[in-house]
Amino acid sequence: MGQKKIILLHWRCGHSKENRFWRFQERAESKGYAIRIPNLPNAEHPKLEEWIRHLEFLKDIVDEETILIGHSMGCIMVNHRLLYLKKIVKRVINVAPILAISNTPTMRDAINMAPELEEFRKTILDFNEIPKYCSDYNIYISDNDPYGEFRESIKYFKDKLPFAKIKKFKWFGHFNTNAGVSKFPEIIKDI
Repeated sequence: MGQKKIILLHWRCGHSKENRFWRFQERAESKGYAIRIPNLPNAEHPKLEEWIRHLEFLKDIVDEETILIGHSMGCIMVNHRLLYLKKIVKRVINVAPILAISNTPTMRDAINMAPELEEFRKTILDFNEIPKYCSDYNIYISDNDPYGEFRESIKYFKDKLPFAKIKKFKWFGHFNTNAGVSKFPEIIKDI
């Protein structure tokens, strides 16, 4: 059996040195996990192909002891890599995932400011393949996420990902410091 590990992929404009990631990293390491939070290139104006190339190293380290965690656009990359690598992982946790159906004013404003987001949002993933590689698939969603319509998102997840465990949170926004979320102990419990 290999080393327990976590790969955490940040959101647009994110980076590995965000305060909440440091706290998460310390807590995960105290539970025996090795954790990697790669700085995805050009986070302000990300390019899908560039992020894919940057994550090529995952093919050498992902295994059945790996937990993949994505936040926002990082969820798209977690799922993309899971399906590309075709390796079984221990768990996937999607925190505030961005969806193709997301069409809130905040999402439209974000796409207007950074049109490259559209290529991420419209990425086609074959969700039917996910259970082959992950039997513990989780989605964390907030009732007031400005980037996703709560009821539509729940319906979408139930339709497209019937195998997913959906955790609903009240007043967590986009699960970031802008929403006042600097601590997130629930995720530590779930690893």
